[in-house]
Amino acid sequence: MVSTNQSGLAKVQSLYVVQVELVDCVAQGLRTPAQVQKAKKHLQEFSRLLKDADWSYMGGEDVYVALQRIQKDMSAKIKKTKGTKSAPKKVVTKKAKKVTAKKKISKKKATKKK
Repeated sequence: MVSTNQSGLAKVQSLYVVQVELVDCVAQGLRTPAQVQKAKKHLQEFSRLLKDADWSYMGGEDVYVALQRIQKDMSAKIKKTKGTKSAPKKVVTKKAKKVTAKKKISKKKATKKK
């Protein structure tokens, strides 16, 4: 049978593992819908564990508040990115045609001297 202390520590340990996975997932980029889904899955797990975990096992209430801020920040980043961004497109440059214009030779009119 698992004691309460071990259970509380196990939840906090799982919380920290999921936190690292979530931050790594978002840091790698959310370019495809699959990456967004993976990040959402990690965020849901992180949120669930954060609710269940006891802040006294984390090292204090300030740590709990910091984890809540991380949850909020990651949620905003995931919502901001819809996963519709594509990979950077290859820029194709066309060589400009060399345009040579014929110069018009203007004839100077002879002016009479007075």
